[in-house]
Amino acid sequence: MIKATKLKKKYDKLKIAKWSFLGILIILFILSNHYYIKHSNIFQNILLTSLTILSTGLIFLTKSGKKFLIFTKSAIHETKLITWPNFKDTLHVTFTVIIVTILLALILWGLDNILIWFISLITSLRL
Repeated sequence: MIKATKLKKKYDKLKIAKWSFLGILIILFILSNHYYIKHSNIFQNILLTSLTILSTGLIFLTKSGKKFLIFTKSAIHETKLITWPNFKDTLHVTFTVIIVTILLALILWGLDNILIWFISLITSLRL
C-alpha cells in the first residue's frame, strides 16, 4: 500500500513537471514570436517549429495526450469505414432537398398570406 502511494505521488510530480514544462514552452513560444519578429524569418521559423515539435511531443507523453492520440486514431479508423454516396445519389438527394425546401417555402408563404388576410379581416371588423 505504501509503495502504491509513493508511486502515485511520483507519478503526480512527473505529471505536474510535464505540464509545467509545457506551459513554459508555450510562454517561450509566445515571447519568442513577439521578440524575434524583427529578425529573419528563417531564424524565427526554425525556433517556432522546434518549440512546436517539442511541445507537441511533450503533450503526447502525458496521459491526456495519449488518450487524445488514441481517440484520433480511432476517429480516423471510423472515417475509413464510412461508405460515401456516389455522385448520382448525392445529386438526387440534393435536388430532393431543394424541391422540398421550395415547396415548404411556398406553403409557409401561403399560410402567412392567409393569416394576414384573416387578421386584417378581424381588425377591420372591430373598427
